[in-house]
Amino acid sequence: MSYNGWKNRETWNVALWINNDEGLYNFVDGMTSYQVFIDSIREMSGDSSIGYQTPDGVAWNDSGLDYPRLDELIREINGEESTEADDEAERFAHTEECREGHDYY
Repeated sequence: MSYNGWKNRETWNVALWINNDEGLYNFVDGMTSYQVFIDSIREMSGDSSIGYQTPDGVAWNDSGLDYPRLDELIREINGEESTEADDEAERFAHTEECREGHDYY
């Protein structure tokens, strides 16, 4: 079921915060994918909750997120065009680091 034009509420919420929070919007400048955003925000925020979830409580790495669409969003913010093959290659480059069945690593 879609939510405000996004795959689900969680994806919409993540996109909402990235698009509408000036700090997050500027933070994605130069990033190549949503996975890079996840890794970077966690690294930069230390123990702060913003490193793990939106201010509304949606985990940045929630398993229900539409990662290809969030990759596209990051590229749109940076003025880049993308292909679906690029999205998938970037997303799966990081899956070996994750334990199967977990939304965190």
